[in-house]
Amino acid sequence: MSDVEMVVGMLPAVVWLIACGIAIWICGICIWRSRRDATHVVRPVSWPVVGGHLASLVLAMAPYVIMLLVELQIDRRLLDLYRRVGWWSAAVLIVLIVSELILMYRQARRAMMAQTNAVGTRTNQDENAR
Repeated sequence: MSDVEMVVGMLPAVVWLIACGIAIWICGICIWRSRRDATHVVRPVSWPVVGGHLASLVLAMAPYVIMLLVELQIDRRLLDLYRRVGWWSAAVLIVLIVSELILMYRQARRAMMAQTNAVGTRTNQDENAR
C-alpha cells in the first residue's frame, strides 16, 4: 500500500474523529454555559455555537460521502473495517448530534428563565421603592 493510498484510506476515520471532537466540544460549551449559580448568568446560545453545531453536522456526514467517493482507492482490509463499523459510527454521531440539540435547548431555556427572573426582580424592586 502506497503512502497516498494510506492517507486516502485514513481520511474518513480522521474526518469522523474531527466531527466527534467538535460535537463533544459543543456539548461541553453548552453544559458549561448553562450552569446556574450566584455568580454566573446563563446567556442564550451564541451564534458561534450554532455554527459549530452545523459544522459538526456537515462533518458527521462527510466520512460516509468520502468513503463512497474514494472506495476504489481504499485498501480492501480497511474498506471491510469501515463497512463493519459503519452503522456503529453513525449511531455514535447521531447520539452526539442529538445531545448537542438537547443541550443547546436546555441552555436556551435556562437563559430565557434567567432573563424572565431578572425582569421580574427588577420590576418588584421598582415597585417596592415607591
